[in-house]
Amino acid sequence: MAEASGYQLPDELHYDRQHHLWVRPEGKLWRVGLDAIGQAAAGEVKHVQLKPPGSAVLRGKLLGSMEAGKFVGALRSPAGGTVVQVNPRVLEQPGLVNTDPYGEGWLSVLEPTDPQDLEGLVHGPEAVDAFLAEELERYRREGFLK
Repeated sequence: MAEASGYQLPDELHYDRQHHLWVRPEGKLWRVGLDAIGQAAAGEVKHVQLKPPGSAVLRGKLLGSMEAGKFVGALRSPAGGTVVQVNPRVLEQPGLVNTDPYGEGWLSVLEPTDPQDLEGLVHGPEAVDAFLAEELERYRREGFLK
């Protein structure tokens, strides 16, 4: 697990560098959530809206939206596919995104259309360590994190 300044990024996940969502492959399906840096920079999550099951999503396009203390805007999908499940607990208790981003705070489950989408994501211990260090520095420099 990559860890720095209290932020953790599990090595086994795949991370979207631009939008701070993670992917956990689970057989033929991929579970998606917001990583620790993204949720910390956004602030306390107040509302989450997600595309319903059956919806088609494209990589980098709308998966849903989120309202938080310092962010209101789109959640962009790290992969293309079809939404097969949304997390009803996050819809009812959006703060789970902050308190348990890799567990109960997941967002959606996708059936991917192109397994090659994983290749564009950050994965593996060394790559995740470097990504965490780079993003913490960038977010601090840009004033998103202290």
